[in-house]
Amino acid sequence: MTGRLRRSACRLAGVAFVCAVGSPMPAAAGPRLQQPEARRDFRIPAGTLASAIIAVGSQAGVSVATTEPALTHRALRRSLRGRMTVEEALARVLHDSGLRAVRAAAGLYRIERIPPPPRPVERERPTPPPSAEPEPANIVVTASKRATELRHYAGSAWVLDQDQLMQGAGTARDSRAIVAALPMLAATNLGPGREKLFVRGIADSSFTGASQATVGQYLGDVQLNYSAPDPNLALYDMARVELLEGPQGTLYGAGALGGIVRITPHRPRPGVWEGEVAGGATAVSHGGIGGDAMAMINAPIGDRAALRLVGYGGRDPGYIDDVVRGRRNVNRTDLAGARAALRYQAGNDWTIDIGGVYQRIYHADGQYTEAGDPPLARSAAIAQPALNDFRLAYVTATHRWANGQTLTAAFSAIENHLTALYDATSPGDDFTSGISTDNRVRVYNGEIRLARHRDNGAGMVLGAYATLSEDRMTQSFKVAGIDQPFRGVGNQVVDVALFGEVTVPITPRLNATIGGRAAYSDLQGTNILPGGDQDLTTIDVPGAGNVSFLPSAAIGWAPVSRLTAYLRYQRGYRLGGYALNALSSGDPSAPPPAGFVVYRPDTVDMVEAGLRLGSGSDGLSGSVALSTTDWRHIQSDLYSVSGPITANIGSGRIHGLEASLNWRSPSGLRLSGALFLTRAVLDRPNPEFARDTLQALPNTPAITVRTAAEREWTLRGGSRLLLRGTARYIGRSWLGVGDLHLPQGNYVDANAALAWSRGPITLTLDVANLLDGRGNRFSLGNPLSVQDGTQRTPQQPRTLRLGASYRF
Repeated sequence: MTGRLRRSACRLAGVAFVCAVGSPMPAAAGPRLQQPEARRDFRIPAGTLASAIIAVGSQAGVSVATTEPALTHRALRRSLRGRMTVEEALARVLHDSGLRAVRAAAGLYRIERIPPPPRPVERERPTPPPSAEPEPANIVVTASKRATELRHYAGSAWVLDQDQLMQGAGTARDSRAIVAALPMLAATNLGPGREKLFVRGIADSSFTGASQATVGQYLGDVQLNYSAPDPNLALYDMARVELLEGPQGTLYGAGALGGIVRITPHRPRPGVWEGEVAGGATAVSHGGIGGDAMAMINAPIGDRAALRLVGYGGRDPGYIDDVVRGRRNVNRTDLAGARAALRYQAGNDWTIDIGGVYQRIYHADGQYTEAGDPPLARSAAIAQPALNDFRLAYVTATHRWANGQTLTAAFSAIENHLTALYDATSPGDDFTSGISTDNRVRVYNGEIRLARHRDNGAGMVLGAYATLSEDRMTQSFKVAGIDQPFRGVGNQVVDVALFGEVTVPITPRLNATIGGRAAYSDLQGTNILPGGDQDLTTIDVPGAGNVSFLPSAAIGWAPVSRLTAYLRYQRGYRLGGYALNALSSGDPSAPPPAGFVVYRPDTVDMVEAGLRLGSGSDGLSGSVALSTTDWRHIQSDLYSVSGPITANIGSGRIHGLEASLNWRSPSGLRLSGALFLTRAVLDRPNPEFARDTLQALPNTPAITVRTAAEREWTLRGGSRLLLRGTARYIGRSWLGVGDLHLPQGNYVDANAALAWSRGPITLTLDVANLLDGRGNRFSLGNPLSVQDGTQRTPQQPRTLRLGASYRF
């Protein structure tokens, strides 16, 4: 044993690992199915007992916790391979170690010393209290691309499990549940599949247009978005959701200004038959009736492969009436989707995953009301439907070595079709009219990376990335039911990069991280002429053909057990592009074509300092972080009377404070709270967006607060009961800058959930908007008339959902 390993073993208070589920603000475990242990294929390399236990947890998707320092200096001298249960694998790893594995709950194991045999005593003596409580299991941040444990991650990261997302977050089963759980995450409110996500106040606009998203979204290792809005995948059969606050330019490249949202589905499980069916009925006060259903099946194919299928659908009932057309509950939303994943364990420590996703979200009408009309009502001459049709295909291959190295290759193809229609009828018109937008996006990307992780937080990741993004947006007049295309624009982006990040120990308690990304991008814009023909004139876009470098650096310090302090610097950027501008009757062959505009890249530099206590799995835990961001040449999607435009509005600064505190009593009561304060301003506006007073960036409330409380009981007969309540306050924000300085926000959203489970059956009752509030979530519905300042998007009225699920 080296001297460093001896010193590390002496300092170690405990070893803990989570590879399936973890949370920084976790709730007590919700109803879980108790099933017989399934057999799995294990490949455990020789090494320390600590690394062997981590491998068992990682390959089985379970949590293992302990406080035994002996694990770091005792060895598993021979590799372990074979098909066995988790308990058998842990027993073989711990053979002759004087330790044993005890199953504490479904998916959770505790390593403890084997007690000595009882000795006869003359009289009974009280058992002395333990000297210390077991260290809670730590969280692994897989979005770091090298499975970094949260206690070693120098930055703000949040992990939510499926229980937190599906109970107590209202009736949402999609991105809205993630936003409800994390105060530093915000969204526009046009409706699912039409919204933009923002992290830590890095918000560019309330409209969706040509600019790239500020938050990168991923399904496992594959990218979900580029220049399109949040695809809003339903969260059925998902294992966890991670948020890495940004910017994350070094690891994820262009578009990760605010951060990364990574959704991890449950993987196919070879050798195991399992499934689930679930459904619910929903009723909205002052509105209609809806429901949802899902089914999942995991089917093994031989000993090395498995197919996992998930299908779902549902209807969110409407609750807004249209006065002019005399229709009630016009704003219903229909959802249909499916996911398929095939996993093949090819041998020699290779795993191959092939999968696909299809999801369709259809809005029958807009979600907004207008001042002057009755509550929950508006006046529109035509319906204003919208559609998000999303398709994804991917393949990933992973190879793991015994020394902790992992090679990952991921390739994907995305096709996203988005349409929307807005009422353009003017008062006194003899006919109805509208303007429709049709946006088609295709993204092809691939990444290959090599990563290594060490138990002390050291490690590295090296990789190469390439993407091709093509989008085409056209606008049409819709008069008397006839579509007349009148203009459009196309963008093609090629982005290739090399990136790397390495963490090295400076002292046993101090780690330093440094990284960089060198990216080359090529952009080409095209003009789509009336009638849909494409002008082949190449448009010179600023930043095209340039090489950008995105550095990062961080220091992580663990002065005492369960306490981590960090300081982090990171840069992020977005590419420029070619976009629609105000309409013009000029010559379309003029350079650049009249009615179109090029916008330049924007960049952010952020410095963050934070302190994190514990992992949030037990006892008292919490975190606090301060950040300051300089955002230059901000790209912003706007809307003129003639349609969407994109422009650089100036530069701004964002200062943020976020804090969380979680406490769990021995009786199972759990209390948690989180706070986000921000000051996000456009302090250096471009002249056309300047005002006499300092302007706030859009959709950035000065304060957001979330609190939660829950309690779980074990009842007679082995059934379990969970009660959970959450409350969230969203402060005032503004729709946009310049003429769009319209107020929104300043409301409370309270939710409650009750769940009862026994064996494979779970029954739930969810209540969203418990107080039946009518706060204005968003001051936008129809961008053609938004400058009137009369539009409001109210909270969905009090909604009840009765649900049931059965696992087998």
